[in-house]
Amino acid sequence: RPMSPEDAGHMKKTATVSIGDYCSALADKQPVPGGGSVNAVYGAVGCSLGLMVIAYTLGKKKYESFTGDLTRARTVFKRLQKKFLTLSDRDQESYAAYAAGGSRRAAAVRKMIGVPLQVMACARDALEQLALLRDKTNPWLRTDFVIAVDSLLLAFRASSLNVEGNCAFCEDSAFVDAVRRESRSLRAAVERIEKKIKK
Repeated sequence: RPMSPEDAGHMKKTATVSIGDYCSALADKQPVPGGGSVNAVYGAVGCSLGLMVIAYTLGKKKYESFTGDLTRARTVFKRLQKKFLTLSDRDQESYAAYAAGGSRRAAAVRKMIGVPLQVMACARDALEQLALLRDKTNPWLRTDFVIAVDSLLLAFRASSLNVEGNCAFCEDSAFVDAVRRESRSLRAAVERIEKKIKK
């Protein structure tokens, strides 16, 4: 049977399940978790890698002059890491509500659009921090830095696809227009940030 909103309320939180259990649930024939939840997890992974890079850089004499930037970025990554994991849960809850049908479907669609839009915004914020840390971190962690960037870009781009795809189910044209304007603005911002990181 379709998963109900009540079922969603009893789902284990993304932050508390093992990777193995999460992947098993993802592989099952059930509404959630799905791609939207995965996108948020990719965002959390990107922030986690950013935190690891910072951890292996702070305290090294060569990078003392960047301590302020590194410490501020660490604070941002920790906040965003938690936010991404929460958004993974919110995505599952919104889709479960939609799959259950009934009078709450219209509200669920708005949430199905709003959650990936928030993932996009969080990914932009995390990528901004990585752009600021370019050439300020331990070179032994260079590949980890690159994977952090790519994880966040994947979270961003896939969430952009979710936003646009879910807009097709929304009958509120004014809401859809506002969402698409914000999505375009976020895409333009991330394009600029990516160029800074990869130049």
